Amino acid sequence: MNQPRITPPRWADRFLSWFCKPALLEMIQGDLHEQFAQMVTNQVPRVRWRYGWEVVRLCRPPIIRSNLFESSTTPIAMWKNYLQIAWRNLLKQKGYSLINLGGLTLGILCFLFLYAYIKHEESYDSFHEKGDRIVQGYWNAYWDGESEIIGVTPTALLPTLLETFPEVETGTRLFRPSTTSFPPVVQIGENQFEEADFMYADSTFFEVFSFELLQGNPKTALVEPNSLVLSTESAFKYFGTTNVLGKELTVGGTPYVVTGVILDAPTNTNIDYSMLASFSSHRKAQQHSWWSSSLYTFAVLQPGAHLPDVLGKLNTIVEEAVGDDLSGDDRIEYGLLPLSSIHLDAPTMHTLVPQGNRNSLRILLAISLLVLIIACINYMNLTTARSVYRAREVGVRKVMGALKASIFQQFMSEAFVLTVFSMALAIGGMFLLYPQFEQLAGAQVAQPFTQDTSFWYYVLIIGAVVTFLAGSYPALVLANFKPLQVLRGSFKGSLSGQALRKGLVIVQFAISAVLIFGTITITRQLDYLKSTPLGYNQDQVISVPMPRAGRQDRMAMKEQLRSVPGVKAVGAATHSPHYILGGYSLWVEGMEQDRSMSVVAQAIDDDYLATTGIQLVTGRNFTMEEIVRSREENEEGQTPTPILVNQAAVKKLGETPESILGKQANMNGRVGPIVGVVKDFHFRSLHEEVEPLVMFSEEWQLHHIVIKLDGNDVSQTLTGLTEQWTQLSPERPFGYQFLDESYAAMYEKEERLGNIIGIFSSITIFIACLGLFGLASFTAVQRSKEVAVRRVLGASGSQVVVLLGRQFLVLMAIALLIALPLGYYFCQQWLASFAYRITPGVGIALLASAAVIGLGMFTVSFESIKAALANPIKNLKSE
Repeated sequence: MNQPRITPPRWADRFLSWFCKPALLEMIQGDLHEQFAQMVTNQVPRVRWRYGWEVVRLCRPPIIRSNLFESSTTPIAMWKNYLQIAWRNLLKQKGYSLINLGGLTLGILCFLFLYAYIKHEESYDSFHEKGDRIVQGYWNAYWDGESEIIGVTPTALLPTLLETFPEVETGTRLFRPSTTSFPPVVQIGENQFEEADFMYADSTFFEVFSFELLQGNPKTALVEPNSLVLSTESAFKYFGTTNVLGKELTVGGTPYVVTGVILDAPTNTNIDYSMLASFSSHRKAQQHSWWSSSLYTFAVLQPGAHLPDVLGKLNTIVEEAVGDDLSGDDRIEYGLLPLSSIHLDAPTMHTLVPQGNRNSLRILLAISLLVLIIACINYMNLTTARSVYRAREVGVRKVMGALKASIFQQFMSEAFVLTVFSMALAIGGMFLLYPQFEQLAGAQVAQPFTQDTSFWYYVLIIGAVVTFLAGSYPALVLANFKPLQVLRGSFKGSLSGQALRKGLVIVQFAISAVLIFGTITITRQLDYLKSTPLGYNQDQVISVPMPRAGRQDRMAMKEQLRSVPGVKAVGAATHSPHYILGGYSLWVEGMEQDRSMSVVAQAIDDDYLATTGIQLVTGRNFTMEEIVRSREENEEGQTPTPILVNQAAVKKLGETPESILGKQANMNGRVGPIVGVVKDFHFRSLHEEVEPLVMFSEEWQLHHIVIKLDGNDVSQTLTGLTEQWTQLSPERPFGYQFLDESYAAMYEKEERLGNIIGIFSSITIFIACLGLFGLASFTAVQRSKEVAVRRVLGASGSQVVVLLGRQFLVLMAIALLIALPLGYYFCQQWLASFAYRITPGVGIALLASAAVIGLGMFTVSFESIKAALANPIKNLKSE
């Protein structure tokens, strides 16, 4: 059996050729090879290592060539020649140049847009001077073995932090009335406006945050009661100018004096405001409670403060303060979140500004990179496919003495020229389309051209990366052509090159198929969210915040509104049906005395169920007498009230709807029998499962009126309601909301993400089809004589079309086999955030497959049909 031949290591020979003087190289290398052969014959161990060591030992002054470290930089004149040749080739092949230019421009444009959006999302509250030390308080309630994170905190938290912890430098609290009830009414003259972003703030607000105060003193602006700081937008809205110090506005019937004007809140902050009133103006300033949670608490830690130590001591204090009020294993833990992490990396909780989604940003980043990769693949495919037309040029250059390095530099310069043009067009397109992009993103995204100095560094980096990715492989292919084969005319594209081009086409369409699969899934999920029965009637139903009034006034208001033509029913409740708060605990007869169950709850009146269409499973509704009786307290200070529970509560209690009826219940001091069970309905988004719900009769908590319209003449009905409302409640405008519209707003982020992915996926697919069109065109030209011969021999046009399109169909099928499992996996990951979701099935896979094959074959068919219809005589006349 023949032993494998042992040869000297190639790296050692190359290293020797690099440093050795040319006059000595042949002699020294010959001696080394003889010595190596002798060692092989004598079976000397580790012979290749010994050879390499001998080469290294020869690296000494008498042997090293003198010009070893001289620069081999290509002269400027050659670079000028390369650029001229590149420009001429771009003009000579206008069609292919436009395809490459269009693909790269779109790819870079998409990347830059998505970069701007991702940068905006990651920059939330990064502009505060003390931003790295600001934390927001929250608490985690553990009731009955379950946990709930609550972003609003009690009044006692900040005073405790400031008085007890030297690690805390300062802090401030914010209270937004619209969070817990309804926005205050601001009145100037005869005009009334609801201000949803009106907030109360401690006097230390400007010590914590770095918002710019245009007028007023930041140290005193929020000290005195009934002081008011306006945003610039609010100042212009109410007074038409920002010179408003000392002027008065009436808020909720109380006069306030303007003591400052603050710059409008940027879109990349978690602190959104239109007006800031001094916290000392509100009754909560006098409270010190660990239970009434409605404030957003922010603290500034001292430099070097150790957060875990602060939290450990804080929770010990909280345990001492509220531990006796907790039952069983229930407990409360407080946490402090860094301000910079609230928008993207914090647990889901109620915040002043809706939280973002880190996973969504990862999806967008992946799409931006995939678009860029597909554009680069287009250039690589078309350039290597057309390399046969540049083969003679390369052969002549090599015969004239050009090295591989210079050939590589020449074709990299062509990629550089195309990338520079693409970058220029992409930046110009970004500048022109920025307003449309902001509309799509749903936010005012800071323009990176002037406000982000790092943008231009990224532009340079992207330009270099695209030049390298797009140009390196084609340049290597062309630089490795053999001049003798090329000049003899025997050159043909290598099989490995063809295989790589096919592989790149598969990659392109696999990416496109994944994006199509994802787009269809997101669209289907959003349609599912909109069409899923919620368990209550939201069509032609409006919700209106009810002004503070006595029982008789409430009853009169309901009767007057019910009398308006077009109104079918009127009910009242604490909240709208799609927004019910938690934080309550329920005890039911049969449970241990120290046990309770965490529930969400709201008060309702006797007409609420009929107005909203919420159905009873068993039992009965409240009566007016019971609602009236709920105003009284018993000897133990408890409120007597009948109680309704939903099916989720019954299930969690281990009861049946029939067995739970009549049992006594206690929910935070509201006691009475369970008189009915309602069907589960979705009072939050479908991201969450239906939680246990309690509805009780407590008249003073009826803050919202719910009105069912008959839908015949909605505008006329709304006009009638507005007129009645003005008579009944002149101090508050008729600020209504349609339930279906407010429900749809809950999925605004998902809707926006779906639109962004859909648009950029379409661009990605278009770029892929653009490259496929160029490749199909080249294939048709390359096989024109074959097609002509087949036509002369009797092949039909359809046979020719099938012949040329078949190879691309196979590539698309392979791409789908790779893409569909990947698409399914990624979509399942995204859908996992929804408690109620679709399952991506065969239907979506078939739609995605049909879209990929349909678009691909439609693109290829243009050139295939053109080749089939061409006159074969013209293609064979040179033969």
